[in-house]
Amino acid sequence: MKVAVDEQIFALQKYGGISRLFYELMKQYDANPDLGVELLPFTRPIINDYVLTDLQLRDVLKSKGSKTTVQGLFRQTMPGQFDSQAEVVHHTFYLPPGLYRYKNAKRIVTVYDMIPELMRKTKRRLDFATRKRKFLEAADHVICISESTLNDVQRIWPDLQVPMSVVYLGANPVFNPSAALDPTLPSRYVLHVGNRSGYKDAWTLTQAFTRIAGDYPDVTLLYVGGGEPTPAERNQWSSLGDGNRIKWFSATEDQLPSIYAQAQLCVVPSRYEGFGLPTLEGLASGAPQILADTSSLPEVGGLAARYFTPGNSTQLAEHMDAVLSDPTERARLRELGLSQATQFSWEKTARETAAIYRQALNKA
Repeated sequence: MKVAVDEQIFALQKYGGISRLFYELMKQYDANPDLGVELLPFTRPIINDYVLTDLQLRDVLKSKGSKTTVQGLFRQTMPGQFDSQAEVVHHTFYLPPGLYRYKNAKRIVTVYDMIPELMRKTKRRLDFATRKRKFLEAADHVICISESTLNDVQRIWPDLQVPMSVVYLGANPVFNPSAALDPTLPSRYVLHVGNRSGYKDAWTLTQAFTRIAGDYPDVTLLYVGGGEPTPAERNQWSSLGDGNRIKWFSATEDQLPSIYAQAQLCVVPSRYEGFGLPTLEGLASGAPQILADTSSLPEVGGLAARYFTPGNSTQLAEHMDAVLSDPTERARLRELGLSQATQFSWEKTARETAAIYRQALNKA
């Protein structure tokens, strides 16, 4: 099958969960010829470092770097050299020009979440330029990354007449308990990875930590990634009695496996997740998980995590205390987490996605 993975998300994200998904998918297609996927080259410039720093995949895709996001987005409006050759196009985002290309291809569209539709205050400028509904209407098959996301799509747009399937994400094997020791990290820390504002609800975690910090003077709350703390966050942290034990760290991709593996526990307080890749990466790394009981997180964490009511800092603090105070409980969650993580892999993601391509082409 000649498959075009369109360049939209790679022109938008230098790093990020969506581009990670398609990067890992394309690596699997390239490494496993038995999947039957022939990747067509990119013909538009990208800014994505996953692809641009992977010499093998960069060569396969003949990808070229874009000087700016604006340049990459402008080129999205132009016809591509290989558009007419594609039997299948897998759209990575929902910018309008994508609807008018790949005329002869079966269209596969992935839905990551329904946050812009459910939480309109979270919309960014780019969300107002997208045409998610139009892409789904034009699709030959829609892939959702969790049952929660699929249920939300069907609830919000019940009139959509298009086949839909759930295909879960995977965790790269670099996320494992044997990741190299990083001596620059705190000796004991509670970990949060990714964005903190809005529905990500890091404030609930901050409040919960301050409730128990006095009992654990050697434990730090470590926020990783998600952009440098805002002045408002800095003020919040400093106003708390143990605010000096709340740290922020801007990590590289190469540092993340060690960060997960050395954590005493990971907390995901988000009020909504389409999947929750940090949860899976933490599980695979052997880090005990405490998750908000909402959306897709129970699908990913299963019986291997503790759950709290979203926004309930008191309940979260109780769970944190129970895990930090009990080595036996940490060991139990660690073993359950490692077992749970084996249910997810990028090879499985790619195999199930390739099967959907064949189904759309009536080659199943």
